[in-house]
This record gives sequence, C-alpha cells and structure tokens, in this order.
Amino acid sequence: MGDSYFWFLVDYVDGYGYEDLLLTMWETPFYAKIKLDENLLTKAYAFRHEHSNSTRNPGNCLEIFVQLALNMDSILYDSKHGFRVVDWFWLMMENMHLIQHDNPNFDEDVVKDILDKFVKRRFKMNGEGGPFPLDRPRENLRKVSWWYNLNFYINENFAYEFENLEEDDYE
Repeated sequence: MGDSYFWFLVDYVDGYGYEDLLLTMWETPFYAKIKLDENLLTKAYAFRHEHSNSTRNPGNCLEIFVQLALNMDSILYDSKHGFRVVDWFWLMMENMHLIQHDNPNFDEDVVKDILDKFVKRRFKMNGEGGPFPLDRPRENLRKVSWWYNLNFYINENFAYEFENLEEDDYE
C-alpha cells in the first residue's frame, strides 16, 4: 500500500476507518463496458495526473467512484453547501451496501462480489445493486453509461435542489 496517490484518495473521500474497503476498490480494475464510459476513465486519468505522478494502470473502482462523486458535485454544486464530493461518494457506497464494510466489519468476499457486479454491470435493471438505484427507471440502467445513470439518479432524487436555486439577475 505504498502508493501515495491511494492515500491521497483516502484523504480526499475522508475514508479513514474504511481503508480495507478503499484498498479493495483500489485493487479492483475498472474497464468501460459501454463506449461512453471511456470518458469517465479519461477524466479519472486526468485527475490522477493532476494530483500524482502515479502511472498505475488500468483505472480502478476507487478512482471511478471519486470521479462519479466529482461529476455529481459539479451538477449539484450550491454555494450554500460548498464542496460535497465526500457526501456523494459515501451516498454511492450506501446505495451499494458498501458503507457497512468499515475496517472492523470488512468482508473481502462480499465487497469483491459487489464491485464485480458494478464493473460487469450485473446489478438490477433499475440500478439496484449499483450506485444509482431508481424507483422509476426510464430504461435498463445496465445498458446506459454511468453519466446517464448519474443524471437519471439526480433527476429522480434531487430535483428539489434545482427548484431552490436563486435566480440570476442578468436580465
């Protein structure tokens, strides 16, 4: 566990007490099963390059979840709340039932199975078992990019955030 970038990410998501979970995510390769998800990998590599000299390949699940949390934060950013990447990261962990795997309760086999379902897109059609479960999915979420999954999730769960944004005085 000598990679300083791993420890940067642990700190970035306030993951102390979850090092075993995050290390397993770090060691689990991510690959794009859907063409558009290559963009997510590209952004994760750019983030890595910006914050580290690491040349570790391929991308991994920890980097992808950080990137998804960053994407969520850029959509839902509100100056009243500020930077919420940590909140979005742990919300995804909760949605995938990974949050219960802190260091004392870590079960490597269960975690690896959950991450395998994520990478191979073997969660339910409505997203259950993945980071973005929906009550009313428009389509089979296993067949659309993570960007679309994220946006469908935001639209279903955070529409109230958009309704409460202050109007711009540009007119």
